[in-house]
Amino acid sequence: MYKKYSIYLFMLLMVSSSFSHPGTVVDSFKTPYHFSTGLTFDGKYLWVADYKADKLVAVDPAKGDVIREIPSPGFWPMGLAWDGKYLWNADSKEKKIFKIDPADGTILFAVDSPSDNPEGLAWDGKTLWVSDARNDEIMKIDMSDGTAVEKFDSPAKYP
Repeated sequence: MYKKYSIYLFMLLMVSSSFSHPGTVVDSFKTPYHFSTGLTFDGKYLWVADYKADKLVAVDPAKGDVIREIPSPGFWPMGLAWDGKYLWNADSKEKKIFKIDPADGTILFAVDSPSDNPEGLAWDGKTLWVSDARNDEIMKIDMSDGTAVEKFDSPAKYP
């Protein structure tokens, strides 16, 4: 019985892997710095966080030209998100999440992260979600104080 299921599982994996495709690279360009840790799109520009340069950089996705640079609000910028008007940046060393004016880098708001290792950020149209790679968790946060109001295990390691 065990052998039968093992063979079935092996066949299923072989068939499903033959249909998988990683995608096609349509275009690429070099990042402005060498230690990119976050990326988001504001509808016009790609924003790249770089922890070594301590900068958030707006890049024209058509040419790869740097449009604007603003200082990182923290020591180790990681995840970036765009809420339609402002940038949000998770800092893994300071364990904070910052709301930033993209025009000049002004920090408009900061909250403590609900995790010890905030890395990824996503905006769902109403609130932020943050990932914690050490604990393999994804959390929906309360925008007023940064607490996790919803939490679940990541479907894969290192979200």
